[in-house]
Amino acid sequence: MAVSERVRKGDYVLLYGGTIINKIDRRSALEALQYMKLMAVGRAEEDGLDVGETEHTFEERSRRLTGHVRP
Repeated sequence: MAVSERVRKGDYVLLYGGTIINKIDRRSALEALQYMKLMAVGRAEEDGLDVGETEHTFEERSRRLTGHVRP
């Protein structure tokens, strides 16, 4: 990442292997999270796991990302 694109607390980033590969906006972060949710739910279904629990986990992460966190 270029020096001019320093990451600050509150920024959204894409990581690969623990390394920041790109800084992204909030909308892109939500879209990426939604895509990961779809993959995780599909995998949970294939493995016979509790899909509801997987969905709940991603819903909580989305709430944190949007600032809609339950007390």
